[in-house]
Amino acid sequence: MPSLLRLAASALFTFALIFCATKSVSAQEGQSLANQAANPLGGDFMLVINQYDRIHMKGRLIDGPGPGGSPGPNPLAPSDPAFNVYTMQPVISAPLKNVIGPGWSFVMRPTFQYFFDTDLPDFTTIGLGNDAIFPPAGPPQVVPGLPFTNEGGWSDPSVFALIGVTIPLDSSTALIAAAGLASSAPWGGNRFSNDKYTLGPAGALMLLSKPGVVGFLAQQFWDVADDRSGGTAPDVSKMLLQVPYYINLTEQWQFGAAPVWTFDWEDDTYEIPLGLGLIYTGPVIEGLPPMKLGFEVSTYADQDELYGGDWAIKVVINPIVPSPIKALFPRLYE
Repeated sequence: MPSLLRLAASALFTFALIFCATKSVSAQEGQSLANQAANPLGGDFMLVINQYDRIHMKGRLIDGPGPGGSPGPNPLAPSDPAFNVYTMQPVISAPLKNVIGPGWSFVMRPTFQYFFDTDLPDFTTIGLGNDAIFPPAGPPQVVPGLPFTNEGGWSDPSVFALIGVTIPLDSSTALIAAAGLASSAPWGGNRFSNDKYTLGPAGALMLLSKPGVVGFLAQQFWDVADDRSGGTAPDVSKMLLQVPYYINLTEQWQFGAAPVWTFDWEDDTYEIPLGLGLIYTGPVIEGLPPMKLGFEVSTYADQDELYGGDWAIKVVINPIVPSPIKALFPRLYE
């Protein structure tokens, strides 16, 4: 019940931002609002990312062998195993032109993820426990007939903070470069938590132009302290690499995707989705701030061979509301 309450609170927070915002939102000069919404440094507004992902899974834990080593699919696995994930990321930015110089800005993006109706292998049947999606010793060898459980819970909240610069190349093209730190705290549910505090570098490099958007946003996480595991949790060394690539069809419509690639350096496993989708950025309801709406379909070029992504769909509903920083500190924008 507390998890459901937190999920409901996140949704209410989003709708409150939409209905309480009364000022107009506009793009920076030379860039469409769609391009600015893809800018990792944000803009003179606040983007509230609300994202739903359904990831269909595959791997040897599903495909077999069956009980007793018999060939064929594992009969104890779900017929269509999947992860369902809701992600909320408020993108909060502020200009630093009066502190560092023209074009400089600061951005902070916390991430909250809730997994629901998620199919996970049940390692208790082989005496390993279910403290994580994979047990502390790493992924086991395939066990014939391994059953699955259906679970849900919050993952570890994370945040990154960047300081970067926007470098105009011409009237409609800009290069974005930024660097900073990323961190997470072990406050998630047992099977969705690293059980360790993490810290590492983060950075972004992106080109915004009239034809489209291309670039990357990278976050590296290394464990720096234990929490509730008593030192038994595995080491953490993981990179998240978001790779947006969009073609601008009009000033409001884009074709492309922004997949997140995951590299687990400790387990030597990778999740590399590649997708395409259609994104609209602009007014939706008269009198309310604009929104970024999108639908993407992805397939996985590489994944964990034991249990990894096969294909996925993504739905984004992102309000673009007036910046609270601008309301509180208007002199930063003068």
